[in-house]
Amino acid sequence: MDDFLANAVRGLGIRLPYILVCVGGLVVALMRWSRHPRTALLTLLGSAILLVSSLATIVVYDVVSLAINRWEIAMDRASTLFTATSFIAFTVDAIGVGFLLAAVFRKGAPAA
Repeated sequence: MDDFLANAVRGLGIRLPYILVCVGGLVVALMRWSRHPRTALLTLLGSAILLVSSLATIVVYDVVSLAINRWEIAMDRASTLFTATSFIAFTVDAIGVGFLLAAVFRKGAPAA
């Protein structure tokens, strides 16, 4: 359990700049909500998905590593497990980025 906690803290430290940007996206979306509610909603969804995905990835990779070590899974199966986990994480990240892109390219008021 100590290794799990140490790895989680290390993972948070490594991802800190990314996490701060996601939190910043949430704050900006909330600040702009009254002026641009649809764009803010898309930004909020995208930032929240990316933040949750980043935090969940820390836990999931540690759980997968512990399972591989505990059950002595063969290297080829462990590689497949990590590949599948990465694919799921990147798919969720792509959804978050998709929401952010939708916010950026959403048709708004014409430029003055």
